[in-house]
Amino acid sequence: MEKIQWLGEYNIGLELIDTQHQKLVEILNNLNEIKKEKNIESLIRVFHDLICYSRIHFFDEEEIMKKINYPKYEEHKLEHKFFIDKLESYSRTRIFLLKSSFNTFIISGLLSIDFPKRASRCKLISS
Repeated sequence: MEKIQWLGEYNIGLELIDTQHQKLVEILNNLNEIKKEKNIESLIRVFHDLICYSRIHFFDEEEIMKKINYPKYEEHKLEHKFFIDKLESYSRTRIFLLKSSFNTFIISGLLSIDFPKRASRCKLISS
C-alpha cells in the first residue's frame, strides 16, 4: 500500500472530525510501515490502535450527525458498525494483517465510509 498524503481539500470544515480523519490516516500510514517490517507484535498493537481510534471517531461523528439530524444517520451508523466488526474479526486472524487484500479493505472501507465524496480523490504517494 502506498502512503496516504493528507490534503487540505479532504477537510470537511469541522475541526474535530478533520483532526480525527488526519489521525486515522496517520495510523493507516504507520500500520503500512510496520507491515513492511513484518513485525507481527507491533502490527497487532498498531492495528488495535486503529480499532480503538476508529471507535472514538465514529462515536464523535455519530453524535454530530444526531445533532444536525443527518438524514442517513442510521445507515451511516450501520456502516460504522460493519467496519468495526470487520476490523475486530481481522484482528483475530493475524496472518490476514500481512496480506495485501487487508490494505484494500482498510483504505476502501474507511475512505468510502468517512470520505464518500473524497475517496476517489485521495492522493496516494509512493513511500
